[in-house]
Amino acid sequence: MVRTYKRKTSRDDIDETIVARALTEISNGRMSLRTAASEFGLKKSMLHKRFKKQRNTTEDSGAESDTVDQGKSKYASNQVFSAEEENMLNSYLLKSSSIHYGLTLRQTRTLAYEYALKLNKKFPNKWNVEKQAGIDWMKSFLKRHKNISLRKPENTSLARATSFNPANVNAFFCNHKSVLEKFKFEPNRILNLDETGITTVLPSPKVLTEKGKKQVGQIVSSERGQLVTFVGIITATGNALPPIYVFPRVHAKDHFVNGGPIGAVGLAHKSGWMTAELFMNVLKHIVHHLSPSKENPILLLIDNHKSHISLPALLQPLDVGVYGPFKAILKSTFNNHMATHPGKQITIYDIPQLSKQPFLLSFIPKNITKAFEATGLWPLNELVFTEADFQSSYVSDRPVTDSVVNSNLSNTGTTGQNATRPENKSVLDERDTTPPGPSGIVTPEVLRPYPKAAPRRNVQRRTGKSCIYTSTPEMDAIKNKEQERQIPKEKKRNVKRVIFESSPDKEHMDAEDSSEEGGSFSDEGFDGNDFAEEHSILDSDVISTDDFVLVKFATKKTFIYYVALVQKLFEGGVECEVKYLRRKLPGWSFHFPVISDIATVIRDDIVLKLPKPVNHKGTARTSDYFKFGVDLTKYNVN
Repeated sequence: MVRTYKRKTSRDDIDETIVARALTEISNGRMSLRTAASEFGLKKSMLHKRFKKQRNTTEDSGAESDTVDQGKSKYASNQVFSAEEENMLNSYLLKSSSIHYGLTLRQTRTLAYEYALKLNKKFPNKWNVEKQAGIDWMKSFLKRHKNISLRKPENTSLARATSFNPANVNAFFCNHKSVLEKFKFEPNRILNLDETGITTVLPSPKVLTEKGKKQVGQIVSSERGQLVTFVGIITATGNALPPIYVFPRVHAKDHFVNGGPIGAVGLAHKSGWMTAELFMNVLKHIVHHLSPSKENPILLLIDNHKSHISLPALLQPLDVGVYGPFKAILKSTFNNHMATHPGKQITIYDIPQLSKQPFLLSFIPKNITKAFEATGLWPLNELVFTEADFQSSYVSDRPVTDSVVNSNLSNTGTTGQNATRPENKSVLDERDTTPPGPSGIVTPEVLRPYPKAAPRRNVQRRTGKSCIYTSTPEMDAIKNKEQERQIPKEKKRNVKRVIFESSPDKEHMDAEDSSEEGGSFSDEGFDGNDFAEEHSILDSDVISTDDFVLVKFATKKTFIYYVALVQKLFEGGVECEVKYLRRKLPGWSFHFPVISDIATVIRDDIVLKLPKPVNHKGTARTSDYFKFGVDLTKYNVN
């Protein structure tokens, strides 16, 4: 089927409004066909054909066709849906997308098929076979409705989408306005802090390649990258404080931020994420640059992460107008680095240097001031968001229950205990089935209602909200919560720990007494109890180059251990580069793999410092195997 019709003649299109006026004059008897054709500049034959068709249709059905106007082409006359019905489909698709439940092409075609069945429309038999509308109808529908296009959506978490609602935003602006009126903050004392992740592997930018090529590759450091948390701090005047980097290490070193932005600070945590303890260092960093006091305080706007102590994403200036350009420039910078340093991987220590230029180009006054203005934080604009901005919270909009009303009126008593519990239904089971159209008109919502969440259960957990954390009630609540958190920790300290120790009577294995002779190699008769006591690693132990150690790896449920050879020590001895060995099952011999397995580990992951190994005697193959005088049976060694 031809989807794009090309005109065969150069004749101009007929203006249907002029044709309608001419037909009206003829129907009312004020003009003849010839006079009307001459008066309106139309062909007499065409006008006669239109008038005859209009008269026959009116006499047969008493009304015009419900599909299209009489003046449309034969193709338009055979469309499945009328213009009004297609407009309702169009509105349904747009609203579904605005509430973050957009439909795919396949879902839209299925909906169109069900809608045609409901309206008893005439459609191709292929629709019944595939139980969905044809691809030709889908492409033609998109051509007729230019306001719809196929887009790749950005993944948005349910919590982020539903928390941005009028109630939360109004509560935030109420607190924001009261603080501004109380302390009379100047724009240079209003700060926004937010974090973003930078990995050693970023999506590659678009590149030029052969047209029509199915697969295009671009070199990156590795399959998966390591995460470094980037903390940005900006002021309403358009200035930016030096950034902070959180590295996935145990101890922070000055060389972590070599080559980075001037004044940048490097912090360390095993996960590479921000924690409550590290956030205290962030506050000290802010104090160092702005010197706040009781007489001259600052206003710090942060999100609702537990490490900070509620601010929706659309109220974060850094998210709205700064991190987008920053990530775009950073992506190109990483790609340029890989092109100019072939064969060299990007490590976490390269991130500060590579992010310096993107930081200077994106954290500029133009972007920062526009971001504060777009969020309504400065200048203060409580009406910056419209109803269209709150569409994403449509799914979780629920009627106010009695328990909520009672809790708002009074904080005493057992509120909510008499409230009726909702049935255990799926979140998407309960939906709004009221059609928005006029009475008697079947709309797409009847077949596929918009998702609507069921009422929440009466849980005791306190949900996050916008608040002023330096106010007395909030400070007291934070202190009480911290005290409650410390109680389980105190109980854990009192629990007795059982430490397994090896027997001191174990003897070292004598390599000269080995029974492996004549080139044969076997682990039969090997008993870990014949070895010397463990060399448990202590903080005071010194790990040197060429030492053999046992390294642990944490999985979801247990630990896996590997024997490794220390090849290089980094500054301070906190990290080292090791080369892993492989165990020969089912015995306890180890060997280096054909392809070297080299990695960097931290000291805390080293469980044991192993004694010098004993080589097997015999052939050249067996001489590459090592045995250690340590009982490793209680470890899951690979």
